[in-house]
Amino acid sequence: MLTAYFDESHDDRFHMTFVCGWAANANQWKEFEYGWKLFLAKNDVPYFHMREFAHSVGPFAKWKGKEGTRRGFMRGAAQIIVDTIERGFFCCVSDQIFEDFDKKYELRNFFGSPYALAGRTCTNMVVESASTPTTFPRRGIEYVFEDGAVDKGGLIDAMKINPRLPAPIFLPGRDQKPTKKSPTGKQGVVQLQAADYLAYEISKFTREHRAIKTDPSKFRASLGILPESKVKRMFFTGTKMGILCDMLKISRRRP
Repeated sequence: MLTAYFDESHDDRFHMTFVCGWAANANQWKEFEYGWKLFLAKNDVPYFHMREFAHSVGPFAKWKGKEGTRRGFMRGAAQIIVDTIERGFFCCVSDQIFEDFDKKYELRNFFGSPYALAGRTCTNMVVESASTPTTFPRRGIEYVFEDGAVDKGGLIDAMKINPRLPAPIFLPGRDQKPTKKSPTGKQGVVQLQAADYLAYEISKFTREHRAIKTDPSKFRASLGILPESKVKRMFFTGTKMGILCDMLKISRRRP
C-alpha cells in the first residue's frame, strides 16, 4: 500500500494556498515513524509543529535564542525525512487567479476552493509518480490530509471528479484532547508532522522570494529536504488554470 500524507498552508501576504506532503510505502512509513518518534523523545518534545517551532512557543520555548540547538534539531528532522520517505509533492494556487477564473468559468462547481484544487492536484501527482518504477492500482493508494483543513467537503467532492480517486482521510497531526464530538480524543499521526514541515517551509520560501510569483522555475526545494528532482511540484499560473478549465470542459459563465 502506498500512502500519501498532506498538510496545507496559506500565505496571507501573497494570498496563496499550498498543499504539501510526502508519499511512501508501508515499510518506509513504518521506518519513518520509528525514527521520528525516537528523535522527538531524544529532544524531549511531544510533537513537531513548524509554526510553534518557528516562534519558539509551546514545547519549543526552551530553545528560544539558542540558534545552534534549533538548527541542529531542524537538520535532524530533515535527515529522517531524506532517509525514509520516497517522494515529496506540493501544489500552489494563487487565490486571485482562482477568483479571476471563477468569474469566467463555473470553476467552483468542480473545486470549492483553492485548497480543494491544490489537494486534488497533489493526489493526481502521486498517481502519476507511482506509475514508475512500481505500478500501484489507482484505488490502492491512500490519501491522508490534516484534519484542520479549511474545506474538507470541497476536497471530498473534488476527489469524485473523473478519474475518481478514493475519498480523502482526515486525521490530526497531533494528539487531541477529548471534546463533545470526540469524547475519547484523537491520536495524532506523526507522518502528518513531516507534511507540516514542508507546508510551512514552502510558504515561508514564497514570502521571502517574491520572484517566485512571476517565475516559478526559480523555485528550489525548501531547505534541501529532498533533492529538487525528488519534489514534484505544480504552480497554477493563469495559463495552467485555463488549460485545466478546457481539459475538464468547465462551462463559461453567462454574461
